[in-house]
Amino acid sequence: MLDAPVRKIFASPLDPVAVAMTRAGIGASTITLVGFMMGLAAVAFIISEQYAGALFFLALNRVCDILDGMIARVKGPTAIGGFLDATLDVLIYAMIPFAFAMARQQDALAATFLLLGFVVAAVPVLAVRIFSPQRSWDDDFVLCGHTENFVLVVLICIAERWTFTPLAYFYGSLCFLSCGISIVSAMGKLRTAARP
Repeated sequence: MLDAPVRKIFASPLDPVAVAMTRAGIGASTITLVGFMMGLAAVAFIISEQYAGALFFLALNRVCDILDGMIARVKGPTAIGGFLDATLDVLIYAMIPFAFAMARQQDALAATFLLLGFVVAAVPVLAVRIFSPQRSWDDDFVLCGHTENFVLVVLICIAERWTFTPLAYFYGSLCFLSCGISIVSAMGKLRTAARP
């Protein structure tokens, strides 16, 4: 829901960086892989309960996620680039709840529910791209996207430890709602696209 507005906000300051990287021959997939490494670093910091470091690297992961899309639009998107971007994003957001479960084993059940929520919310978004690859789908029907996930992780990292369980169950439930909204919206768009 907030991904598109956030991309617009960061587009202007990051545009010169994207242009410079494109001129230097740096491809979108390279930035995607760098972002993935930043995400892995964030996961490692969460496991060790060093939340300032986790947030720093997760913020870099988000910046890379915006940058790779900007570079892809300049150079032209590729199937491999789109595949890597979608896959590695889901992997990082699947690892984050697991990292919290490792750090806070008494909260493992809530972390598992949050992990399930992240995955459930991502499934219809990815599936609609498979069944209609020729169209460019916006994510305006996604209630729980990357930006919302990022905000949740920030809240969990800076809030009191006892808030983890209620936040995980609340946001996990929102992810299930997001999945339902995405399915209904995608079916409507696919139906419209199928009409001659």
